[in-house]
Amino acid sequence: MKMDDVISRQKAIDTLADMQCKSDEDGYVWIIRSDAWARIDALPSAQPEIIRCKDCEHFHYDMPYVIHGIPILGHEVCDFWGDGCKTNENGFCSYAERRTDG
Repeated sequence: MKMDDVISRQKAIDTLADMQCKSDEDGYVWIIRSDAWARIDALPSAQPEIIRCKDCEHFHYDMPYVIHGIPILGHEVCDFWGDGCKTNENGFCSYAERRTDG
């Protein structure tokens, strides 16, 4: 689905309310089911849930380590992208999976 095709529930309800008593050019009256508004309101949101890296199953912190006596801070890493891909805990991507351990 293209983002241009996404409509809001409220706009759909407003459109149905506007159409309920109108006729088209052939004189047909639009009849809307009485539960149409509730059905539209029950539809899932078209807005995707954004899962931040820190809440993703693939995210972890590398442990800090020492090289030649110099302490090096750990990194925020994404296991999905592999090879120790550095990320930011507030980042996000379309491959995120919500962490199940809370």
